Amino acid sequence: MNPETQEIKDTNEVTHEYVEAIIDAEKEMTTERGLSYVIPGEKVTYTIRVQNEGDLNTTLTVQDSIPEGTEFVEGSVLLNGMPSSVTKEQLEAGIEVEANGNTEQTISFEVTVQEGATEVKNTAVVDETPTNETKVPVISYEKTAEVIRQTEENIPEGTVTAGDKIKYIIKVNNLGEEPVTDVTIKDVVPTGTTLSNTSIGGKVNDRNEITWTIDEILAGASVEVSFEVTVNYDVVD
Repeated sequence: MNPETQEIKDTNEVTHEYVEAIIDAEKEMTTERGLSYVIPGEKVTYTIRVQNEGDLNTTLTVQDSIPEGTEFVEGSVLLNGMPSSVTKEQLEAGIEVEANGNTEQTISFEVTVQEGATEVKNTAVVDETPTNETKVPVISYEKTAEVIRQTEENIPEGTVTAGDKIKYIIKVNNLGEEPVTDVTIKDVVPTGTTLSNTSIGGKVNDRNEITWTIDEILAGASVEVSFEVTVNYDVVD
């Protein structure tokens, strides 16, 4: 056969399908009251979402250390929303999670914010790869009282008499590194007294509750609100 006129025929087509696990991990945080800040004693819930967007099943190791300034809530670990026996120590050492193709797995746990905490930060690690960092500022409250005498009588320290005024000052401290917004401060007019006045923004309801809403407190800053009451005559002998 003449090479110049030889017929060229196509071969069969070979298709290679590449199968792999494509892992996407994200860390989420919710506060007990759904606010942008927490106070000592409140709980924070952390959720690690691990999604395998590929077609290959795999096993992942998920680690998470308890944030500084918090205490782990025993028995709070949920795997895909179901209670588990995973302990703090096991979570910090790493637990194995089956991540089948095109599925999402969740691991969640709770911590309680401790006194002295300033900002709660946390990052999980999935197969040695850190997730995004979550953080929430901590605020603290300080309340002081000042007695404003209305008589010349010699009254023992720490006691009041009818007609005396008491000024209460509430100081709110943002201990974190980020501003906090929409901070609500509440107090109640003490029994046996009548409210005289409040600082700007204080609103009083029919239950003698006073509420202030602070638009923003900058990182490391403090805000003060106050109210003044008069001691009633019917509570003093």
